[in-house]
Amino acid sequence: MQNIAVLTSARSEYGLLKPLLALIAEDKDLNLQLIVTGSHLWPDYGNTYKEIEDDGFEIIEKIDIDSKTATTSDISRAMGQCLEGVSQALERLNPGCLVILGDRYELLPVCSAALIANIKIAHIAGGDITEGAIDDKVRNAVSQLADWHFPGSIIAQEKLKRMGIPETNMHMVGETNVDSILSIERISRRDLAIQLDLNDRYDWIMVAYHPETRAERQLNIETMKNIFDVLLTLESINIIVTRPNSDFGSDDLVKIIHEYSSRFKKIKFFASLGQERYISLLFQCQCIIGNSSSIVFDSPSVPLSAILVGDRQKGRLLHENIIHIPHDKSQLIEALKIATSEKFKIRTRSVKSQFGDGYASMRIKEALKTALETL
Repeated sequence: MQNIAVLTSARSEYGLLKPLLALIAEDKDLNLQLIVTGSHLWPDYGNTYKEIEDDGFEIIEKIDIDSKTATTSDISRAMGQCLEGVSQALERLNPGCLVILGDRYELLPVCSAALIANIKIAHIAGGDITEGAIDDKVRNAVSQLADWHFPGSIIAQEKLKRMGIPETNMHMVGETNVDSILSIERISRRDLAIQLDLNDRYDWIMVAYHPETRAERQLNIETMKNIFDVLLTLESINIIVTRPNSDFGSDDLVKIIHEYSSRFKKIKFFASLGQERYISLLFQCQCIIGNSSSIVFDSPSVPLSAILVGDRQKGRLLHENIIHIPHDKSQLIEALKIATSEKFKIRTRSVKSQFGDGYASMRIKEALKTALETL
């Protein structure tokens, strides 16, 4: 039996890994070693490790790191703690490989630990481009440290080739989020309304805005306020807000969200919705606004009208259901009119996602199994 360690540090990337985790756990020839760290273990982010356990997965290692993100030194300190914890965990587990996904800053110490321990690294979703965030450099650094690569699109695959990644170590599999969207058992609108205290007769709009880590803090603050101020002009609406990622500047945004949600009952703030509720909400919302990667990867598969604000996702493939605007209040007002119009909704319904067919996780599992057999 081959040991496969998989690390997750945030709710967003756990949702992308969940189908793969299930496939590894079900395979009699593989042994899943699940490592959990980062915001999964932080109360302010909903202690989302409990959701992982509720999904039936056994967490083999929990690596607690500092939850402060107010300064860049806070994050650097947490990365040091992550390096020490992961190093010790990998020594205990001795896996055949370590699977990681994406571009979270925690991946830098994680991959450093695996590299020193001579453990193969399998990187999912390398080769993407996000020019407006430090994630871009993190992702590229992780790709150079990794041994096996699973890009989600032809564009990403071509970028990895230009970076000098050997084609023999690369498998273009599609985006794993499509697997979840196509296979998940969705919660009904009525049940969502009951669970989340929403009015099912109102329109629902999702807000998922994270710090733009290469921008000034004040720009993020003003953008968050502008989104709320524009949405609050609408009647008969519920505004569903997810907690920003644990990046530098997230504390500023959370403070604003708390201020607005305490004053306006139509704003509903959730530290974590859980994957089933989040995806189910995407199918029930009128549109989504913000700069989350969910706008790029999830909304075309629903499909859902979306407004992408700023440069955090700059450089990524955008489908026709997405309106990309700068940090400008007047353009946000105009984009909202367009996104909620019947004409744009008709256009959105015709969108076909280019990110996969729902079998990315199966391809990754089989490729890992084959690669481990040759070691």
